Amino acid sequence: MTCRSCNHVRDLDLCRDPYLEAGSSQAWGCSNQECHTEYDTEEIEQALVCAVQRSSMQYILQDLACAKCKGVKEANLSKYCLCAGGFTTTHAVQAVRQRLVTFRNIARHYKMEYLQETVEWTLRMNPVDE
Repeated sequence: MTCRSCNHVRDLDLCRDPYLEAGSSQAWGCSNQECHTEYDTEEIEQALVCAVQRSSMQYILQDLACAKCKGVKEANLSKYCLCAGGFTTTHAVQAVRQRLVTFRNIARHYKMEYLQETVEWTLRMNPVDE
């Protein structure tokens, strides 16, 4: 996050932020000693929604690779690699699903309704058997 007041940059740890005030779940603020301006939680939520969408697109647009020789699939219609190996995804669907579940837990904890709705829609429209 970049503070709009002093331009101080820091990473937010959404699961265990040491700068959160005790008892307040949405008091993210600048960690600069002179500033302490609160961050816009809607901006944080929008950044998280963008991360969810990027994660989904990364999975959808990924390359297929040969399970045998690890070469990236070149021809769109070929069922097998030139080495006779089958193609598989380069990113596991379980890893993407776990990332989405983590985003859903963050949304529930911080009461980010738009993020929660986006994640739940993505999970609902792309069911994965575990």
